[in-house]
Amino acid sequence: MERINIKNFQDKIKEAAYCAVVFSSKDCPPCDFHKESIEKVTSMFPDVVFYEFYRDQINSKEILDKHRVKLIPRTIFFKDGVEVGRTLLEKTPQKIAFFVNQLMTQGRVIDPEDAEEICILMDKVIAAKDWEITHDNFEEKSSQIREITEKVMEDVTDWPSTSIEDIKRYV
Repeated sequence: MERINIKNFQDKIKEAAYCAVVFSSKDCPPCDFHKESIEKVTSMFPDVVFYEFYRDQINSKEILDKHRVKLIPRTIFFKDGVEVGRTLLEKTPQKIAFFVNQLMTQGRVIDPEDAEEICILMDKVIAAKDWEITHDNFEEKSSQIREITEKVMEDVTDWPSTSIEDIKRYV
């Protein structure tokens, strides 16, 4: 897995049709486990380029902020330079293969364990509906929120970046 840096990050993610960037750190045992898992599946996907980006580089904050990387290891998948999905924390080789297969067959990656992104999307759905969630209406509204959230995730490739205005089309 090639290590990329601040200077060549944008060029690298744009030059490969499909790529995955693993955000990690030098002293991070979960990152090491995750990278080992990725190394086990790279040969299965010759059309996907795998990169590693160390968050402890000087001036890496700009890249980390731009791609909303707060926790590591974090893997972000790109298609033609555009983010199409992300996974959080270390994964087994089988899960990584599953996500890379999603990238290749569907053009996007959805990690159901990435609760942070899904919660943000659900908050946007609530805002788009202009709902006030109370104890009395929680059960009714939560199933509607879930349905709308799943529909947005199915239809929109970059659903974490979906605006409240875009979500209003679904409500």
